[in-house]
Amino acid sequence: MLVTVSLMSKKKGEIKKFLDKHYEKESYADENVIEWIYVYRNIMQAMDMIDVAMDYREDNPISLWVQIDDDDIVEVTKQNRKALRDEIIRRYENTCI
Repeated sequence: MLVTVSLMSKKKGEIKKFLDKHYEKESYADENVIEWIYVYRNIMQAMDMIDVAMDYREDNPISLWVQIDDDDIVEVTKQNRKALRDEIIRRYENTCI
């Protein structure tokens, strides 16, 4: 199972700032990056990134998008955050059976 996490921001340097803070070291992202995409095989790492990005975006201009396997890409919002997390866990559990 794959979970693709995408971060987007129109504000220069915002994605780099977020990644530097999240990884607690300087990231390789350029100041001009407006979109960052990472495909996770480890769902716990994906869910950690989703949680951290959602907490970060409350005060910063960044949007978060998620794609589970080959499904449509969906923006993560306060309203659908729990449902998306539950869906990721449900699918992961189904692959373990």
